[in-house]
Amino acid sequence: MLQGNDQGYLRITLGVCIVVLAAGMLFGVWGYTSAQVGNEANLTIVDSANALVAVNIPLSEVHTSSGSPVDCGTITNNKSEDIEITVTTVPGDLIYTSLLSPGDFTYLTVPSNKPVGTYDYSGTVTAVWPGGQAEINFDVWVIVE
Repeated sequence: MLQGNDQGYLRITLGVCIVVLAAGMLFGVWGYTSAQVGNEANLTIVDSANALVAVNIPLSEVHTSSGSPVDCGTITNNKSEDIEITVTTVPGDLIYTSLLSPGDFTYLTVPSNKPVGTYDYSGTVTAVWPGGQAEINFDVWVIVE
């Protein structure tokens, strides 16, 4: 059986142990609130025809008559999965959206419902697939005759 003085030492010892454990747990939790993760990436520069999402505009200017949409190039899905294509022009006007299966292509078509003149179509082809997306900018002059 513990005597009076021994009980005091026991209480102090247990109190100190509890404080040390609590402080250790508190600071231990703070130590794991952030982490750094490194990730490597390998990039290969390829010409447009071999890109995973290929945007091919062979001519920088296209001639058409007023009111007829004009095909100025192609968009090809060279990935092994479906992609959703959205084509917009500056300042963000939606031209169209299309779903492309692997190996499929669609024409990059811009409207030409404008009077006779020369028009600069700058825009973006956005391709979205599970786990990623790509944006490809384009610029083409449309001459309406």
